[in-house]
Amino acid sequence: MLMKILRLGQKQCISREMDLQLAGSMVMGTIMQTIFYLKNGRIAVNYNAVIDEVCETC
Repeated sequence: MLMKILRLGQKQCISREMDLQLAGSMVMGTIMQTIFYLKNGRIAVNYNAVIDEVCETC
């Protein structure tokens, strides 16, 4: 599903052209790292405060 979303974003010029596997791993890595930091207390904010930032970054 992620690849379909990324492909559609590239077709609609919402995201820049790049290898879909690379783009997918970058998105998943950003999400996973953020969750890890939140759970381990390295980021001391509410989960909801992080959602917009992570979505914008991805």
